[in-house]
Amino acid sequence: MPDKLLMFASTPSTVHSWLDLTPNRTFGSLKKAIEYAGKHVDDIRALEVLVKTEDRSYLIIWGDELALMIGKVCRH
Repeated sequence: MPDKLLMFASTPSTVHSWLDLTPNRTFGSLKKAIEYAGKHVDDIRALEVLVKTEDRSYLIIWGDELALMIGKVCRH
């Protein structure tokens, strides 16, 4: 599997939440979006990250893949 964090490092990405308590936010990079999602990890089942692709569609990162990315980006 390609490393999406590297592939989409400077790609605008939106964290979308299905819960009203976590506001949707758009960031200038996938890493920043993952960091924001990590702050709301208790709501992980309701989160997805939408990464804008060149063909005007979105790559959607959610579930286990999102959890793994949060673990990779937010570990200290």
